[in-house]
Amino acid sequence: SGERRAMVFYPTNELANDQKRSLDKLKGEWKQGGIQRILYSVINAQNLDEMQQNLEYLSRAEMLRIRLTADLILTNPDIFHLIMQMRYRVPGAAADTILKIVAEVFNLFVFDEFHIFKAPEATSALTAMLTLLEASADKPRFLFLSATKNKVLEALAEKARLPVKIIEGEYRYDGL
Repeated sequence: SGERRAMVFYPTNELANDQKRSLDKLKGEWKQGGIQRILYSVINAQNLDEMQQNLEYLSRAEMLRIRLTADLILTNPDIFHLIMQMRYRVPGAAADTILKIVAEVFNLFVFDEFHIFKAPEATSALTAMLTLLEASADKPRFLFLSATKNKVLEALAEKARLPVKIIEGEYRYDGL
């Protein structure tokens, strides 16, 4: 379809919330630019718990499934890891229900501040990439944003024979 739906992973919940605040401010500009509607949502353990308090009859996995209807998900690597490990289970459904939704719906996965990830997190991300590449009809793309090169990820990707394109540049902040 050519349409991109993305999950973006931030190392802290506050960074994800900060990005949501920035997106909230941009909404008016998007409408002026002809973009009709982009649904975005922050997903973290706290807001899943808050949703569940209001809708006690739904499981945490069902809350997550509701949130995954957005075009853009801002979350953390822990939530992603739990999804990929099939830890969120919808009662009465297959164990991989949430993972399948992610694989079918999202085709862009962005890891922000990846330079702070260590070997376990890099391994988890790579395992998730391989799983999603296998499970997705529309081959997803993965973007790792980092202030410095992550040698661990590069080495793991090479061993898994994944093509890697490194784009180098200088950080520029325009005060937006």
